[in-house]
Amino acid sequence: MSRPTAVSRFGYGSFAPPEALVDCVRRAPEAAQRMADEREAVAFALQASVRDGPLWPVEVPLHDEEMRERQADEAYWRPLLQEQEVLRHAARRGQRPPPGGGLIV
Repeated sequence: MSRPTAVSRFGYGSFAPPEALVDCVRRAPEAAQRMADEREAVAFALQASVRDGPLWPVEVPLHDEEMRERQADEAYWRPLLQEQEVLRHAARRGQRPPPGGGLIV
C-alpha cells in the first residue's frame, strides 16, 4: 500500500487557495502528473509550478471543483435534512414518526 502524496491528499473538499495546490504539485510532481488528466486544476498547477507562472489559470478549475462538490453535498444532505425535520416535528407533537421514519422521497 502506498503512502498518500501531498497532491492526493489535496482532495476535492479542501478548497485551499491556488498557492497551496501549486506547492503540493512542487512537492510531488510525479503524483501530480498522474492526477493531471483527472483534475484540470492539477494540470494548470503543474504548468504554474514549472514556469513560476501566474496562478489565475489555477483559480478557475479550483472554483469549478468547489462548486461541483458543494452541489453534490447539497444533493446528498437535502433529503436527510428534510427527514430530520419531519422527525423533529413529529417528536414535538408527541406523534410517532410516519412509516419509513419520515423519509421523504
